[in-house]
Amino acid sequence: MMAAAVLRRSAGLVARSTRSLTVARALKADQAPAVDPALRKTIIETADPATVEHGVEGRIPDNWEQATGMERKEMIEMAKGNSDPFGLEGLKWGPVGTKESPRMIPSHVDERIVGCVVDPESEVITYFNLKAGPPVMGPDGQWFQLQKTEEEISW
Repeated sequence: MMAAAVLRRSAGLVARSTRSLTVARALKADQAPAVDPALRKTIIETADPATVEHGVEGRIPDNWEQATGMERKEMIEMAKGNSDPFGLEGLKWGPVGTKESPRMIPSHVDERIVGCVVDPESEVITYFNLKAGPPVMGPDGQWFQLQKTEEEISW
């Protein structure tokens, strides 16, 4: 019976701490992750898996030596200074888009989903499709225009 009470109490603490846990990550536009210059050089030189021998003898390999696939590509981009290799951080806030000077949204395709916070006091994000062409007014009153990027996706 004592064990059941302790279990209930600890479960309540876990539930409360989980609900109150919030994580916020904000990077300044000019802030890049710090990477040791020697490690950066090694990572960039060994970016091509065809030219690198993998596997080590006599010790446990570090993360860089055993990374493969998307994890390795992500590590290469991070070493090059790209703090957001998958484009998940979103665009940084800037001036409000007007019809004469809309917010330019980069895209490799002719259409992109854009999310806006309509009410500054709300946490609800309203999404809409932005297609190539003339500027479009979003649900928050800002104007947006799709900017086609011809550069290759780095990964």
